[in-house]
Amino acid sequence: LVPCTLVVLPGDQRQPADRPGRTLVMRAPRGAVLEFAEPLDLRAGRLSRLVGGSLRGQVTVRGTPTAAGAGDDLEVVTRDLELDEYEIRTNERVEFRYGRSVGRGRGLVARLLPQQSGSGQGPNIGGVDTVRLEREVELRLEGMATGLLPAPDPVAGPAVDLPVYVTCDGSLTTNLSANVITLEDAVEVRRGELATGGDQLSCDVLAIVLGEPAGVGAAAPSGLQVVEIQASGGPAIVRSGARQVEVRTGRLGYEVQSRRIRRD
Repeated sequence: LVPCTLVVLPGDQRQPADRPGRTLVMRAPRGAVLEFAEPLDLRAGRLSRLVGGSLRGQVTVRGTPTAAGAGDDLEVVTRDLELDEYEIRTNERVEFRYGRSVGRGRGLVARLLPQQSGSGQGPNIGGVDTVRLEREVELRLEGMATGLLPAPDPVAGPAVDLPVYVTCDGSLTTNLSANVITLEDAVEVRRGELATGGDQLSCDVLAIVLGEPAGVGAAAPSGLQVVEIQASGGPAIVRSGARQVEVRTGRLGYEVQSRRIRRD
């Protein structure tokens, strides 16, 4: 098929009852080779179940917000995708945007969930379970005025909305079912510069836990936000420019809203 466009509508996806869900549109201008469970009969306007294929050249995936005002619209740009019934993969460079935050990496494996009530026609995609970036991971996380790292109690005046930069030598795995992002191997997190009161975190494994912001219900959706980080290493090292301190520990937990810190 040249060009090729695949559309996954919200009604086909698994999602919370209080959110309409997002429409996903996957475009491959150079076309695709698709494999179906049964021979196609386009004259009858019916497609059998999609079981595999490949999308050639540049591939763009765009997703609408899951609800009005959620701020979680999605865009992914990569190339040369291979499809199985429940997996999408590529060894090429991947660039993505989620709301205001952006990132990049190389090598992608996305594991898919089947539709809750499969029609037996076309893509049997009911959602995404996990997305893994294999290497060369870089993130810039926006909209975190409260910070991603332990910091002093906020002073009077508006919080400074600095981006949080994250890199690692290993992989990044996003578990969309559990709302957890995990980075592995030489993880470095930086918000601002130490000389001007910024914070840094170095660890072997970093888990970023996402959740609904406090005080926000279904009537005023705002998308998922970072609610907790969990860091471990030999050791995990936190440096605070504002406090002029350095902490070394085997395990660290930090609740962003309450600024509560746990360490082992």
